[in-house]
Amino acid sequence: MAKLAVLIFIDESGKPGLREEDPFVLAALIVHESVFFDLENEVSAIVQSTLGSYGLPGVELHAKDLIQGKGDFRSVPVTARVNVYRSVIEAVARYADEGFVKGIIIETYKDFVTRPSEEQARKCIAREAYHLMLERVAWALYDHHTEGIALLVIDESELDNHIRDVVEEEILKGKYTSRVPTSKRILLDPVFARSQHYRSLQVTDLIAYTARRAATMRRRAPTNTDTYFSIRDTLETIKKRILRKSPQGTLYGYGYKTWNIVSC
Repeated sequence: MAKLAVLIFIDESGKPGLREEDPFVLAALIVHESVFFDLENEVSAIVQSTLGSYGLPGVELHAKDLIQGKGDFRSVPVTARVNVYRSVIEAVARYADEGFVKGIIIETYKDFVTRPSEEQARKCIAREAYHLMLERVAWALYDHHTEGIALLVIDESELDNHIRDVVEEEILKGKYTSRVPTSKRILLDPVFARSQHYRSLQVTDLIAYTARRAATMRRRAPTNTDTYFSIRDTLETIKKRILRKSPQGTLYGYGYKTWNIVSC
């Protein structure tokens, strides 16, 4: 009997550097191959049916632009943008309810004891976030009895080479990740992909940006945009339906992790 593979889509929100006050958020969407094309097609159908009348039947869903009404979405009324946002999150949540999709969010803050250089900070923050993410991905695969291979599909960025090294080191030698049996099912070479080609990456971006925007609301009053898109309520929906806690208690709360980075 064939063992089904899983695709692990990873995207970020925020920049891993000293000058960024808000958190650096890393999100993952674990999708079983059996529903991958169904999910891709369903999200595309939502975009086409909602945005086609505005001349955007195949537009890429950039989370920040969609929510703030910028870029391709600058002429799209907020009601249509909210409709796309909510419909896509609900579609993914239904797949999660059926056990075919699960998510993970890593929210990191900079709290350095000794101030590193900007370049050191960028690489350090990315390394710490991926360390936390890969450990939780391995446990998610273990707890949900995934026996096939797992392929990381990461939104391309200027840190691709650094991230590739971090992934290899973490899976082979990571203090915690390498000890999880299912970590060996994760292929060592990630695919660095263009988000325009994969709706699942775009969904991951929506999840990451929602988490980051909600985090900023802890220190500021909600804006009209936050209210229109029900950012806090949407994050709660994501937590309850898409981010799954460990069913066997192997690593409690691996769905959402907040972490202060104190040193490099």
